Amino acid sequence: TVGEVLNGIPAVKTNAWEEAFSDRVGSIRRAELVELKVLRIMSAVSNTLFQLGPVMVAVATIVFFAGVEGRDVTPATIFTALVIMGALRFPLMMYPMMLNQMMM
Repeated sequence: TVGEVLNGIPAVKTNAWEEAFSDRVGSIRRAELVELKVLRIMSAVSNTLFQLGPVMVAVATIVFFAGVEGRDVTPATIFTALVIMGALRFPLMMYPMMLNQMMM
């Protein structure tokens, strides 16, 4: 606790352990900063997937429909696909958030 740290300061000063404790705290802090950086990068990737997921699925679906199936893409099919993708938007957005929570 903070009280224990404050009570221990006179012992550190009396025995001239400032440099040893400073080095130890510094190394722990550097390791903590590396972990925080990795966590921030993972969060940024998750947020990017959160935003791009539904759009990429809609584009991939229309490209697959037109390219692989060889069917004509009409406004009616595109609007129908977009309505269906809108209904699936929430479940698709929850997937990256779920992965982010599992990593934490």
